[in-house]
Amino acid sequence: MYNYLLIIILILITIFFTFLNSRCNNPIISIYDSMISGPNIVVLSATHGNEIAPYYAISSYLEKHKPTRGKITHIVVNQCGIYFNDREQGIWDKTNDINRKYNTDDSINKKVINVIEDSDLVIDFHEAIGKNYYNDKWVGNTITYNTNYIDTITLIEKLNNSFSDSNFVPYNASKFSDIHWIPGSLLDYATKHNINYILVETSLTESTKTRQNQVSMIMDYIYSKYLT
Repeated sequence: MYNYLLIIILILITIFFTFLNSRCNNPIISIYDSMISGPNIVVLSATHGNEIAPYYAISSYLEKHKPTRGKITHIVVNQCGIYFNDREQGIWDKTNDINRKYNTDDSINKKVINVIEDSDLVIDFHEAIGKNYYNDKWVGNTITYNTNYIDTITLIEKLNNSFSDSNFVPYNASKFSDIHWIPGSLLDYATKHNINYILVETSLTESTKTRQNQVSMIMDYIYSKYLT
């Protein structure tokens, strides 16, 4: 009896870890292509699995809005992190900060790079514990850019006009030293490889609904300018 029970437990454990392996090493990549010539936009969410308001906001937005020109790709970077509500990958890997490994051969990072390298614009959504502050550990209610000043300033104005207490602030990555780029981050990689990149950091000090509305406003702007 105990032998059969042990076999069943081992089979269940094997199935569970096989499932995790298929999810934890693969981002979800959803492509929405109008099949009409136009810009190639990529948006990323849930690089850190406990920063999920952008994931829900973008997923909901894309269900209701289709591009009429160009294409938009949504990369949900960290499936395991979402499952375990963990910054890294929960029980699969508590040490793997995906946004510190774009200078490695990590399989998730390589798959993301393959998608973004021929893009016209990458928008990377994160959430921060702080607000309106920049240091080596976090930023909050900020938009950081490497070349795209116009979109950044326009978005800052739109967000601050609509969310009066949020006070979004722009940062120019080209003025930072390498240490402020955070080695191995997507900001670091995109800036060094001349990829048009914007990092959006909403603040966890605000409600989930507010953060989702902020992300939806950004998506509205991107659709209006690039995809319709």
